[in-house]
Amino acid sequence: MHLPDGTPAKIASIGIKVDVRGVTRHGFALNVVPQMSYWRGIVPCGLEDVRMTSLEELMPEPPSVADTAQMVVQAFSEVFDARMIQTNFIEMK
Repeated sequence: MHLPDGTPAKIASIGIKVDVRGVTRHGFALNVVPQMSYWRGIVPCGLEDVRMTSLEELMPEPPSVADTAQMVVQAFSEVFDARMIQTNFIEMK
């Protein structure tokens, strides 16, 4: 994507990890209203000419993180024909 001034921009990231036991983890991040100063000095995904952006920077009235999460869950369930179950995250060791 590009910002209004034509600068290439990145608003999301996808990650995959396989540990030494072959256990996989995957996920994605969508910048809704992040503290963008954290990105200073970071080259996102090695893309030197790309700047991180967020929904907050691109929209006059961005959705809240909670509303965005709800929309992502709804879209995911529709795309993958999956029934989503809300749980509390508990770190497994």
